[in-house]
Amino acid sequence: MPFWAVTVSFVGANWGSSVLQTQTPTYLYKILDYDIKSNSLLSAAPYVAMLVGSFLLSVICDWLINRQIVSRIAARKIFSTIGTILPAMSLTAIGFIPKEEATLSVVILILNGAFQSGGFCGYQVNHMDLSPNHCGVLMGITNGTTSVFSIISPLIVQFIVTDQRNQRMWMTIFITTACVYLATDLFYLIFGSADVQPWNDQGEDDSTTNSTTTAVTTCTGAPLPNVPPTKTTAAPADAQSNVSSTTDSRANLNVYI
Repeated sequence: MPFWAVTVSFVGANWGSSVLQTQTPTYLYKILDYDIKSNSLLSAAPYVAMLVGSFLLSVICDWLINRQIVSRIAARKIFSTIGTILPAMSLTAIGFIPKEEATLSVVILILNGAFQSGGFCGYQVNHMDLSPNHCGVLMGITNGTTSVFSIISPLIVQFIVTDQRNQRMWMTIFITTACVYLATDLFYLIFGSADVQPWNDQGEDDSTTNSTTTAVTTCTGAPLPNVPPTKTTAAPADAQSNVSSTTDSRANLNVYI
């Protein structure tokens, strides 16, 4: 279940980031008459904020864990919540901002980039907690499969927002995305874990044995032969009689002395 919690978190993150980064500029232009795409610096600002936020929040997260202020799983859940709940709130707020405050929407959009970076030191790094041996495979599975929702969400936007000048239609999209954020974060808060899973070491013993056998075969040129156990053979009868006669002679000599 902890792995599924991480996967569900990726669903919400990919869904929300797709709406925020690809659909919000259209909303600003069609509803608030603010063309953010015309300014390259403003277009890049949310990503710069995400870069800066990822460094700051990662340092804070490690500091809290190393100082044992919070447990590892508590830190994961705190920063995952930062990376989901705050974007949900900012997305909802953008939908209620009037046309006269379009600049405020841009500021919130930039801050949202910093908020999303909380997920980097939350659920996204949780793969290493669950399985250090297979974290790369887990990351590929979760990020690869849930990227489908980055494709689905724009299609849903096109299906619901038939009139891009209708603010109520956009509000439906923003509230729906916020609900997805909340639901996925709640699932992670309940089922998330930072404990190493039992299946982390599966296959390690077999791989070690196979590598040892391969190394021996490579060095000798052939597999180790089956050496039969050594058998102890009894001494011949003549040898036993000689030993007995020698012992008797020594005994007789002692008697004469």
